[in-house]
Amino acid sequence: MKKILHISTDDKRGAGSAVIRIHSTLIKKEGIKSKVLCMNKTINDSNIISDENFFLKLFFLKIFNRVESLLGFFDKKYYFFNKGRNSIRTVEKFESLLPFAPDIIILYWISGFLDIKVIREYLYKNNCTIYWYLLDMEPMTGGCHYSWTCTEYQKKCDNCPAVCNFYQKIPLRNFSIKKDIVASANIQVISPSSGVSLQLEESTIFKDMPKHHIMLGVDEKVFKPLPLIEINKIKNKYGIPIDKKVIFFGATNINEERKGGQYLKEALRLVANKGIKSVVLLTAGRKSSLIEFKNINFRCIHVGYLEGDSQLASAYQVADLFISPSMQDSGPMMVNESILCGTPVVAFNIGVALDLVITNETGYLAEVGEVNDLARGIVKIIGLSPIKLAIMKKKCRAVGMNKTSMRVISEKIISLISN
Repeated sequence: MKKILHISTDDKRGAGSAVIRIHSTLIKKEGIKSKVLCMNKTINDSNIISDENFFLKLFFLKIFNRVESLLGFFDKKYYFFNKGRNSIRTVEKFESLLPFAPDIIILYWISGFLDIKVIREYLYKNNCTIYWYLLDMEPMTGGCHYSWTCTEYQKKCDNCPAVCNFYQKIPLRNFSIKKDIVASANIQVISPSSGVSLQLEESTIFKDMPKHHIMLGVDEKVFKPLPLIEINKIKNKYGIPIDKKVIFFGATNINEERKGGQYLKEALRLVANKGIKSVVLLTAGRKSSLIEFKNINFRCIHVGYLEGDSQLASAYQVADLFISPSMQDSGPMMVNESILCGTPVVAFNIGVALDLVITNETGYLAEVGEVNDLARGIVKIIGLSPIKLAIMKKKCRAVGMNKTSMRVISEKIISLISN
């Protein structure tokens, strides 16, 4: 029996939900034993392992990061978290938490949780295969989760724009340690999108290592198209007029620069100025960060945080268009979810949009940072006739089923770990 250990800082939202989806699928497969080791456990499941002391460590870690950001020690847009303050820093601590001796370890988003040096030490004593699922850029940099225009990860991260002079040695140290460990431990990397794959080809740390392209899977039984009668029920629930087209957008915090909220607001203003009236803007996430959408000449309906996959799926299912204005992202996974629901996507040409968004077939792919192009895509999709929109929605579902359904992705992961 293959024993698989997934390691992730969180078990919910974003990276955490990606881990749990993979684990939940693998645990149902015959001949596979799967467990998750995480720092911030929120799900009551015996197959998810944590340590109650980690919560206190996580609390202090957030305080340190917040203070340093406020003092300007680190430029917050780069999300530089790797400062050597991980909860698991010794192989003894790591081994004390293991439910079994794993045959395969899959690393995900591990910032603040697991020191990568522990993996090397563990491999000195035990023989197992290591994969690193890159949910952002941190594994290939000196600590930044998003590099923006910086190309130091293609060299050695010794001239980092994310840190002040006092901390300049940290990125180079992190980079050197990772480069050595990835090579000596023969860590194989899994890319969730073509955007990440392009970055990996330029990465000093990973360019010579084995690479696998497997998108993040989405449950096709939950994220699926609904018949019109069910869509109208959801519209009634949210107070959406049945005769209006629905544009959906969601983010935990729209004011995050990398999420592109400023481009989305400007693009929507351009669309509204064209005199288009038959549209409702559906938003989800933090209400305070979405207040500026009230100034756009569309009716805006805010549904707050959508808890659980079923609630999230309902927003895509009721929408005629999902907009992803992210500027820096390995995904976002919301693109995968929307496409599987049969909802067209307008997105900038980054991350997983390069895999799933096909202009005039499943939505519209705009040039990064081009507001006019983003607005052009929005107008194009909401202006489709009912027949053409229905055809596009059907195409979205077909592409999603072939590329990002959990059935397809689990088969790819099982094939990979079986070799």
